[in-house]
Order: sequence, then C-alpha cells, then structure tokens
Amino acid sequence: MRTAYLLIATLAFGAVTPAAFAGGGVYPVPAVPESAFTKSRAQVKAELREAARLGLLSFGEGDVPVATPAQEQLIADAGRSAAEKVLVAKESSEAAKN
Repeated sequence: MRTAYLLIATLAFGAVTPAAFAGGGVYPVPAVPESAFTKSRAQVKAELREAARLGLLSFGEGDVPVATPAQEQLIADAGRSAAEKVLVAKESSEAAKN
C-alpha cells in the first residue's frame, strides 16, 4: 500500500512540476524591462554632477530638496550635453577608423 501511495505521489509531482516551468525565462520577471534604460552612463553622471552643483543632493534624514522647474531644466541640459559629447566622440572615432 505504501508503494502505491509513493507511486501516486511521484506521478502527481511529475505532472505538476513541468507546468511550473512551462513559461521558461527569468523568474521573477524584472520590474523594469531592459529596453527601458535610455540614458548612457555619461548622461547620468553629468546630471548627478549638475544636481550636486545646484545643492539638490541630500544625505541622512534631513529634508529632501525639491528642484524648481528651472533647476530641472539645467539638469536635463547637462544630460543632453553629455549625450552630444558621447555621440561626437563616437562619430570621430568611427571616422578615424575609416
């Protein structure tokens, strides 16, 4: 009788287990898809430097500074400037190869 229970449990487990892996892929599913990252490292670093220059970084438990629209524009401009520099450097290195 014990063998019969063991056989039934093995068959049931064997039937259920593949269903758990039917989708394949990564589990858990990443919260942010890989394609969502659109900024380069240089852009992020430039925006961080600009935010630090404007005094918008906070440490510890103090109040979090809030950027004004003008400050947000300055930060975005710093990121765009860095992106343009990276693009120009990439184009010049490709031109040098040819």
